[in-house]
Amino acid sequence: DIGDQQSLEDDLSTYSSRLRNARIFLEKADDKTLVLIDEFGSGTDPKIGGAIAEAILHNLNKRKVHGIITTHYSNLKIFAFKSKGIVNGSMRFDRKSLNPTYEFNVGRPGSSYAFEIAEKSGLQGHVLQYAQKRTGENQKAVDQLLMELQRERQELEEKMKQMLEKERKLERLVKTYDQMHLELDVRRKKMKLENKENALQQVAKDNKELEKLIREIREEQNLEKAKELAAAAKEQRKTLVENVQELREEVYYQPKKTIIEERPIVEGDYVKLKSGGATGVVESIDRKRAIVLMGEMRMTIKLRDLQLAKAPLDIRSKRSVTADTLGVQADFKTRIDIRGMRYDEAMLLVEEFVDQALIKNATNLRIVHGKGTGVLRKAVKRKLREYNVGMKVRHPHAEDGGDGVTIVEL
Repeated sequence: DIGDQQSLEDDLSTYSSRLRNARIFLEKADDKTLVLIDEFGSGTDPKIGGAIAEAILHNLNKRKVHGIITTHYSNLKIFAFKSKGIVNGSMRFDRKSLNPTYEFNVGRPGSSYAFEIAEKSGLQGHVLQYAQKRTGENQKAVDQLLMELQRERQELEEKMKQMLEKERKLERLVKTYDQMHLELDVRRKKMKLENKENALQQVAKDNKELEKLIREIREEQNLEKAKELAAAAKEQRKTLVENVQELREEVYYQPKKTIIEERPIVEGDYVKLKSGGATGVVESIDRKRAIVLMGEMRMTIKLRDLQLAKAPLDIRSKRSVTADTLGVQADFKTRIDIRGMRYDEAMLLVEEFVDQALIKNATNLRIVHGKGTGVLRKAVKRKLREYNVGMKVRHPHAEDGGDGVTIVEL
């Protein structure tokens, strides 16, 4: 029922033609019918037309008819709000320019903006004032409420856009944090690997001294003692070699979670060695090897030893890492006292303390935090759970500090 079907020939007015269509709808419509009605209830007295339109709408809804209906009648908007199976909708209107925006809102009825449009069309002020006085207070209140609801909806949508933008920024920050955490974990393992390799080199030096000692023992005819020393040295070297191999595999070749895209390396990619170092560009690839341009040098490197990198990448030199590691080893103590410190300072000190312990390969740590309210004790345990390493956390006996001390066995 769209448009005006009044007819002199059939003796039909606008409203009677609408009633004829409504009668056909009520006779034939079911849950597989789509009904489209424009300006529902118009063409007669608004109160009577609105009431009859509401009765027809109620009957169509009971039949579960699908449909879209446009109207300016407030009673139909209220009926739709209260009735299950019907939902209000409105076309958004710019109150400042009094122009349509052609945006459809679902769930909220709209105002007709009758007085605003009349004022924009140039209707005299005294005419509008008279009309406003004649309009019922309830009708003005409903229109005002609808306009306020529309204004609030627009404000909420703006705030929602801002919140979504903040959420996207937060997601980027979380990704950056995850990447930094992964890089820090790899750096710790690299330091540990360097320590093991240095220890292996030291064992090689010690072997020369051991060989000298074995020769002296042999000269003294004490073969059993020589065999024991040789076996112990061999076992120590075997353990160190296994540790180094395991760490190399874990640091350089095991799959790692990373924010950088995981895909095969191709020409033009920025890459770096899995063992660290400068970033270079892949010039060409031949089977399992790549020619990489690093500064002024061209290097042929196995693809297995390369990983994708961001460009440019700021990487600390190996020398600075080694120097820092040696300094940590020289000054490291297995006990810290964080009593009386502020929360942030205490957690930073605990984190540095455990990092240094991992680099130093310390096995038994003692963190003194005091009893108090237990806040520092709980915070220390939360901080320790952040480390993905095997550790046993406990408190000593009461005479050794009890709950005021946390002992960490790595």
